[in-house]
Amino acid sequence: MKYILPDPRSYGMLEQLRMLYLALYNPRVMMRVMRRLEELGLEYKGVYETQRTIHGVVLADSEGLKYLESYGIEVRGPLIRADDVERAVARALVFARGLRPPLNTLIVGVDLGRSIGLAAVGDSRVLLTKMFSSTPMFLDTLFWVIENIESSRRSIRIGFTRSTFDESKAVIVDRIAKLVPSDVELELVPERGSSRLRPGAAPRGLRDDEIAALNIALGRTL
Repeated sequence: MKYILPDPRSYGMLEQLRMLYLALYNPRVMMRVMRRLEELGLEYKGVYETQRTIHGVVLADSEGLKYLESYGIEVRGPLIRADDVERAVARALVFARGLRPPLNTLIVGVDLGRSIGLAAVGDSRVLLTKMFSSTPMFLDTLFWVIENIESSRRSIRIGFTRSTFDESKAVIVDRIAKLVPSDVELELVPERGSSRLRPGAAPRGLRDDEIAALNIALGRTL
């Protein structure tokens, strides 16, 4: 099946609209934040005493906040405390995509192809896309998104075709259904319907399973 995406510009597809700055002095926190930001494909910079004003999103721990204050550095943008690292990074992701938490709607599209594609869409803007060859890594990311990105409504849409929905895929769906919080909507979406989108070009570098996951997530939001 050929997947066609809408014009990426209309969704700010994977565009980082705000730069992230790290004011973190706890080494363990710093490493966890940096690792997660790199997994999400987000760019970030450090904070230096010569800066007087920061236009962007700042993640700071307690020592980082003291540093900002001691050097009189003004933050003109969201300032996120990194007390809860995973929740802080999730908030940074939302701000970096030009949105503001909590979201109204978070939709995660899943394509169970040769590899597993995942796409998270918040308020009709693409937050992230990833492809996995490992089911545990996929589930870890899926539940990280669901648990940490704040949204009034959360939904997981899994694409399927009867001809390719085998036992291994049924096992993955069953695991998701058992582990997902009760307030998260879970849908099985026919993949043919997800491909009926207006013509456009996929962003360079996205792989087939990521494109399929995006179609599944966006198919009912147009």
